[in-house]
Amino acid sequence: MKKNYTINDFTVRKLNRQVIDDNIIAHTHDVRFSRKLTDYEKIRFERMLVGLHDVVYFSERFGTRFPHQPKVTFLSNDHAEYVLYHRDMAGEWKDLLFGMLATFSYEIVPIVLHDDNPIFDPERRADSVEFATAA
Repeated sequence: MKKNYTINDFTVRKLNRQVIDDNIIAHTHDVRFSRKLTDYEKIRFERMLVGLHDVVYFSERFGTRFPHQPKVTFLSNDHAEYVLYHRDMAGEWKDLLFGMLATFSYEIVPIVLHDDNPIFDPERRADSVEFATAA
C-alpha cells in the first residue's frame, strides 16, 4: 500500500534561528532517526555536514555562505541537533543539504523526522508514494 504525502508534510516548521556577529545566522535543526546510531554512523553524519560546509565554503558556485563549520550534538543515540552558520536562508546549498540528508536517510540510517517533518523518511520515498492535497 502506498503512503500519501499531504501538504502538511511539506510545511515549514518553526525555525530556531539566532543572528550572531556580522549578520551570520545560527540555524538549529532537529533530527530523529529510526534507530540508535552506532558511533561510526554518528561520525558519518557529522562528517557529512562538515563536508557540506567545505563544499559550500570553497566552491565559487556557492560563494562563502558558511563562515563556520556546523556544530552537531547528539542528544541521544537516535536524536541529533545540528547548527548551520550562514548568511542566506536560500540558495543552491539548500538543495545540496537536502540531497545529502535524503541519501544518508536512505543508505545509512533512516531519518524519520527533520524539524518535525517526515520528508526524509525512506518509507515515504517519492517512487513509492502518491501525493495527496489537503482538503
